[in-house]
Amino acid sequence: MKKIIFIVLAILGLFMGCEVKNPTLPDETIPTAFVTYPANEETVTDNQINLSFDVDNETSIDSVQVYFNGNKIASLLQRPYQIMISKEDYEVGTQTIYCKAFDIVSICAKSSDFKLALPISAPSTLSIADISAIFVPLTLPP
Repeated sequence: MKKIIFIVLAILGLFMGCEVKNPTLPDETIPTAFVTYPANEETVTDNQINLSFDVDNETSIDSVQVYFNGNKIASLLQRPYQIMISKEDYEVGTQTIYCKAFDIVSICAKSSDFKLALPISAPSTLSIADISAIFVPLTLPP
């Protein structure tokens, strides 16, 4: 009798224990990617520039790739999606930045292109030695 009860309970447990109550389906929502800093068409004068990005499909994002003038410069794997770049590494003038977000099923979304102006840097500071080198002593004929 105990053997029969055990077999019945085992069979019931097999059927009831294997039921998937909350199946996880792949997320097929297309993510939205966007640049959060700097603002579009902003002029950046700092030598170090913090670029920030965000996505709206956070639960299934695999990576956010950062592009500067069409060249991939970083692949960010977790929040916050930020990268610090040096202005000295890029040409003076208007630059284009954007990002692409890839989710875990390889659905990709590209942000809008953002324009970033990098002006010519002013010289930092001049010392007295620098200034004296500019002036050439004049000797007058007798």
